[in-house]
Amino acid sequence: MPIVAIILGALGFLCSFDFNPRDKDQVTGIVFLTTLGLLLAGTALYQKKQGRTLSIIAVTLSSLGLLICLGNLH
Repeated sequence: MPIVAIILGALGFLCSFDFNPRDKDQVTGIVFLTTLGLLLAGTALYQKKQGRTLSIIAVTLSSLGLLICLGNLH
């Protein structure tokens, strides 16, 4: 689960750096990816000791991606 969370967090983080004007569907997709990454990473942190570092990285990437995406809304 931490690997899936870090992949979703990284995708959301990288997609949030598109500086062209976004439509509603793009913002919804980025918010969905980062939220799902946060939920999976939080669940992995709560359940297991194994993969804790990956889960922390996933939480960080997902949070930054979500903040950047919502900060770039016009």
